[in-house]
Amino acid sequence: MEKDKRSFVHRLGRFSIPGSMVYTNPDLIMKILSRVVVTRAEYLLHDNRIEYIGYSWDFAEKEEYAEAPTYTAVIDDDSGDLRFDPAPY
Repeated sequence: MEKDKRSFVHRLGRFSIPGSMVYTNPDLIMKILSRVVVTRAEYLLHDNRIEYIGYSWDFAEKEEYAEAPTYTAVIDDDSGDLRFDPAPY
């Protein structure tokens, strides 16, 4: 089944990773970022984390002009599969 390319612009989301992962696990960061077209990345010194905003087929469609929902990148320990879960509030 082909994805509706017009819906991609409605699949905006945000997530963050610990800043230390740049040094400790760059391969995992590359795996995560290979699934996202990043439109903004910001290092937050006070939290030692990098916050990303971008588009991904893994994100749910959102209403136009709605704020980008927050996700958590989850790697399955057994299979190594990556998924983005909606972050708890």
